[in-house]
Amino acid sequence: SGVKGSFYISGTYDGLTWSSLDVATAERQADPLMAMTNTNGQLNLISSKHSEIWYNSLNADFPFERINSAVIDWGTNAAQSVEN
Repeated sequence: SGVKGSFYISGTYDGLTWSSLDVATAERQADPLMAMTNTNGQLNLISSKHSEIWYNSLNADFPFERINSAVIDWGTNAAQSVEN
């Protein structure tokens, strides 16, 4: 992706269509994303040093937004250790 902590979303109901404009970045620290999970409809971004929780805001431009109070000061370097 080029930017540490960035992630992309595909077209709605279309996992084959990707736009270079549909990108967001984990905002707390610029460390690489190691895993993403979905828990109770929330997107958990787990990087090497921290984790962030994003929710579906239904925004037409980019549907996910970070929950500002939901930043966890731990991450993982073992992506396969993260389960959904």
